[in-house]
Amino acid sequence: MFWNTGLFNKKEFSDFESEFSFNLEKIIDANKPNTILITYKVKNNTRYKWRDISYEIISKHDGELLATNSVSDFSWVIQPNSESFLTVKVPIVSNANEWELKIKDLEVKRY
Repeated sequence: MFWNTGLFNKKEFSDFESEFSFNLEKIIDANKPNTILITYKVKNNTRYKWRDISYEIISKHDGELLATNSVSDFSWVIQPNSESFLTVKVPIVSNANEWELKIKDLEVKRY
């Protein structure tokens, strides 16, 4: 019974992390004080549907770390072997000129 419900075959994102790629597509002013919107294209090269993303945005100036912001989005989904856009709200950090997306965790639906 446990095998059928997926309790023994749960997929860990860390085992598939290298099969994802990210491209920064667009940065726009969010029309809110001290906030920008950054859209990334995320490519899933696995045969699994992933959901419930937890990620970190790393703000840098010429490669030097300035700040990080961690967020979870439980409505985001990416289908197997496909691409999906992810738009993130980023607090403006003085002097930041680079933003890196780092996925911390994703879930695979068990059923």
